[in-house]
Amino acid sequence: MSVPGAAPDCAADGRSPRVAVVFMTPEATPEELAAVREHFETDPTIAVVEFVDRAQSFERMQKLFTRQPELIRDLTVEQTPTPFRCSSTRTRR
Repeated sequence: MSVPGAAPDCAADGRSPRVAVVFMTPEATPEELAAVREHFETDPTIAVVEFVDRAQSFERMQKLFTRQPELIRDLTVEQTPTPFRCSSTRTRR
């Protein structure tokens, strides 16, 4: 399974694990979320999988855009994407 749109590498120091954040569409079904989670959890190159539910994602967006409230003024919890954050087991040298 490929995950389009994942950030290939967010590590700045060259030694940190690679991190990818994969945003699921708000319309993703529980079955689709479970399939993606299973894919990540069974991938031997992924060490950590964190799922952020809609309520948590909404809270994070509110904090992130505190100084730009117009960007999220009309956003509802139901419209908020649910991301998976994945960290690799490998580090770059």
